[in-house]
Amino acid sequence: MARFLVTCLLLGALLGCALAARQTVLDSLSERMIGGDAQTIKWLQQILRTRGTNQGEEEENCAIIATKYNVPPYMRNDFIDAWLKVQDRTMKDEGLQVYDLKKTMGDNVFFWTYGEWESMDKFMDHLNADYMMDFLNFLDDKDVTWHMYPLKNVTDKSAMHSEVAEVSRKGKGKGVDPRDMNAHVVIEYHVLPSKVGEFIDAWKDCAAGTWDEEKNSLYSLRKVASMNHYFVAYGTWESYDAYVDHFMAKHTLKLREFLADNNIVWFSEPLMSMTETTGKM
Repeated sequence: MARFLVTCLLLGALLGCALAARQTVLDSLSERMIGGDAQTIKWLQQILRTRGTNQGEEEENCAIIATKYNVPPYMRNDFIDAWLKVQDRTMKDEGLQVYDLKKTMGDNVFFWTYGEWESMDKFMDHLNADYMMDFLNFLDDKDVTWHMYPLKNVTDKSAMHSEVAEVSRKGKGKGVDPRDMNAHVVIEYHVLPSKVGEFIDAWKDCAAGTWDEEKNSLYSLRKVASMNHYFVAYGTWESYDAYVDHFMAKHTLKLREFLADNNIVWFSEPLMSMTETTGKM
């Protein structure tokens, strides 16, 4: 009986330590996000509390995270250098599938990062790693604000054309002239909640035509997991001429007409790749 009680006490102590450690991570990350989006904080708290419990099969299977940074212009080079250090460490992480940095071309302040991990557990390991904590401290010290978007996959794996994916992954070379680069475009949609189902159907109809475009290598749609109205699409084309062809194609015009008829607001931003690769080599 005494041995049984000791065993129970030990198990209770171990469980308490695990919960305390998880709460420490929760408190640390939530504190960093104070003043940010409350829904994202709530999502992160839920993930941390259920981490390792096998609750929520979809979240356990894959983690898709986009982060938008507002970088003061004078901090551009320092920010890129700091992020590349994070990338160098992250690319060695177990479970990483995609991790890259892109710069919006219509301004001098915004950067996007996009990452995919094989599980939410792997992403949380990344987020709590020492190099990420150093990076987050750097952002705080330099007044770089950021917003994390947890995403859910809407489109299937046919979004990526395997025969041209490697071309997209490597890019067309360095430079500052967009005409010499692949066209990377992010599109944000604000969809009325009552129209979400119709929107997804309309977008998939457009995607079917887009995936048939010879010079398109990637076209996918993600839903922000912490919001009921916010979607993000991402596409890559061989050139910006090819993207313009897509923009004026019948399947895209049909989608734009649907968006206008249903009061769905959208924003499109061309992106410049800041890294050599978009996936783990």
